[in-house]
Amino acid sequence: MKKGFLIDLEESLTYPTTEDICNYIEKYSQGDKEPLEFVSKEKPVTFYLGKDLYEAQVDMARGGYIIHCVQI
Repeated sequence: MKKGFLIDLEESLTYPTTEDICNYIEKYSQGDKEPLEFVSKEKPVTFYLGKDLYEAQVDMARGGYIIHCVQI
């Protein structure tokens, strides 16, 4: 089973740019003790959080957009 997490957007009605996605991931990782390293800041945004590789996907949720980070 793959791990994943969701990141809520402040402006959930606006589709986020890749720069916005990266900024939200950086902000999210500050609360985590794991080191963050981006592999790609272009679509699809991929990054290591600790030793785990994730891909960021933008999904619709609750009437707006949300970033869904899925372990790959």
